[in-house]
Amino acid sequence: MSFADSLLEAVVRLDAEALVMHVGEQPYVVAPRGRVQLSSKALSLVAINKVLAELLPDEVDHALTDLGSIKYPMPRQGDLPRGSFTVVAARGDDDVWVEI
Repeated sequence: MSFADSLLEAVVRLDAEALVMHVGEQPYVVAPRGRVQLSSKALSLVAINKVLAELLPDEVDHALTDLGSIKYPMPRQGDLPRGSFTVVAARGDDDVWVEI
């Protein structure tokens, strides 16, 4: 299972409304019981870019680079039947913010 898949699984398992990732911060989900940290380590630019590369088709990833932001409704995940996800991301210089 990829890192991106494990993050999406956490969203479904915790019945969360959103997963938030930002360079230099710990990833977290917004769940019914509040904010739940998914890692004790802050995410690097490289780590977030790897997650985006796993989640986004090449043309959407290129649009993020070219335009600075995207909103991408992901196809339904077969192994996560309850999960319907939209990736919203903004990129600028050495900073990336992602909400799923």
